[in-house]
Amino acid sequence: MNAEIKKTLDEAAEYLTGPQYIDLYAKTHALDIHRFRETPEHLRPRISEQIPKRAFEMAYNYVLNALEYFEEEEATPETDIALQHAAQLLEKLFLNRPVDAPHRTHALQTMMVPFVKTVFGLK
Repeated sequence: MNAEIKKTLDEAAEYLTGPQYIDLYAKTHALDIHRFRETPEHLRPRISEQIPKRAFEMAYNYVLNALEYFEEEEATPETDIALQHAAQLLEKLFLNRPVDAPHRTHALQTMMVPFVKTVFGLK
């Protein structure tokens, strides 16, 4: 099972350093800025409503895959990359949302997994 997860995480690490991910992250970041500044809808850039959904699903999948991998193996540079980018996406999607926004608390708790792992060097 870990060989399959490792392959997924290796592919994720490659994707997360490429132009498609940079575009996804930039659009997610732009949406966050406009929400935070309360930019009127007609002045916001036209970004597909699917972008935040894709970013959310991707982030959760990377965290879950890394946690499954950690059940039997130690961290690798690929797992670190996947977790760090997952945390960054969740941060952009939820940090500046109202406290009562759906999924906010759970997403921010999930976002902390990579940071705790990095800070405390957990394997």
